Amino acid sequence: MLQVLLGKHGDIHLEYDILAFFAERILSSGSNGRKPPQKQLQDYTYAALGSFGLIVYWIMTDCQENPNELAIRITELTRGVRAADDSQ
Repeated sequence: MLQVLLGKHGDIHLEYDILAFFAERILSSGSNGRKPPQKQLQDYTYAALGSFGLIVYWIMTDCQENPNELAIRITELTRGVRAADDSQ
C-alpha cells in the first residue's frame, strides 16, 4: 500500500502532509531556547526529509533491510543534527 502511495506515481502531497504534521507537533512543543524557531525548522526539515527519504527508499526496495537496522541508521544520521545543535 505504501509503495503505491509513495511511489513515483504516488501523491507527493502525502509526503508534505506527513512532514508538516510532525513539524507542527515537534515545533509547537516550544523552543529549545538555543536556536530561533526558523533555525529549528530548518534542522527539523533537514533531518526529516533525509529520514523520510530513507524510509521511502526502504519501502520501494521491498523492505530488504531489517526495520530495526533502518531505525538505527536513521538515528545515527540524525545525531549529527542534534550534535550541531548541542555545540551552539
